[in-house]
Amino acid sequence: MQIDHIHFYVEDVSKQRDWFIQSMGCQVVSHTANRHTATEVLKHGSVYFVLSSPLSADSPVADYLKKHPPGVADIALSVSGIEQLLAKADQIQIPLQCSYLGKDLKWAKINGWGSLSHTLIENSSDVDFCQTFFNPKASAQENAKFEALGVTGFTSIDHVVLNVSAGALGQAVAWYQALFGFEVQQAFQIQTKTSGLNSKVLKSRDGDIYFNINEPSSAQSQIQEFLDENQGSGIQHIALKTPNIVQAVTQMRERGMSFLSVPVTYYTQLKHRLKQLQHPPSLLEGMQAIAAQHILMDWKDSAPESILLQIFSQPIFEQRTFFLS
Repeated sequence: MQIDHIHFYVEDVSKQRDWFIQSMGCQVVSHTANRHTATEVLKHGSVYFVLSSPLSADSPVADYLKKHPPGVADIALSVSGIEQLLAKADQIQIPLQCSYLGKDLKWAKINGWGSLSHTLIENSSDVDFCQTFFNPKASAQENAKFEALGVTGFTSIDHVVLNVSAGALGQAVAWYQALFGFEVQQAFQIQTKTSGLNSKVLKSRDGDIYFNINEPSSAQSQIQEFLDENQGSGIQHIALKTPNIVQAVTQMRERGMSFLSVPVTYYTQLKHRLKQLQHPPSLLEGMQAIAAQHILMDWKDSAPESILLQIFSQPIFEQRTFFLS
């Protein structure tokens, strides 16, 4: 099982497309439109982003935007045995099948948690769903624009984060376990004077998908703030993998991407921890570049050789509900 694409519902598809191209170096794959919805498909490496905005009140995007701010409406999954999954789904929105170059492509759209949907696509090494279904029409000029950006690529989606209402964590976890066979890899609680959350990290059995689910544990929780502004549960952020985070962040900053800042004292404390663990000098030397880009660093004391480097973007929409990491 893998994430095939992430589908955003937005108010202005052209404006959001330009942001993904400029800030993240995405490539235009296709433009499509019907009587009620305009859609743009973007690609960066193997990661697909689909953006849709309404052209009329009949659009399902318009209906979504009446209830929620712009954000992730669908996480599409490439699966094996789609019929078996559909037999377990609560509600099938769109069961469909299409042909491409004489080959069948099986897919269906089902209800996920809350307003989230999941498009299920039968695994096929022969047919690319986004390239097929969305009818590619990108121009050579648009693709040349992408190549000229020269942004260091992200290679895949590391994980997605779903926020649910207080008391719903166990039910949401059980739902994804029952449908997709996800396993709980980790559970943790965070509690401070001003915030709190309970979280469980789910992963697919093949380890290709990590799906984190959070619930608030206090009324002042950052998770509760999201739920209030999003008017319900939803995807709060998507994490992307990159082979060179310092270079990627440097280039995206130059393109206008905004990230959260980190105080200088954070890196002073990090250097102290690193010296205590006797990490190689090369890592300490790299701290200057890491600190310059406000990149966070962490590791488990039991496995100090496994270091996590990450950074969080500012919210990418006007409503401060969704961000990238």
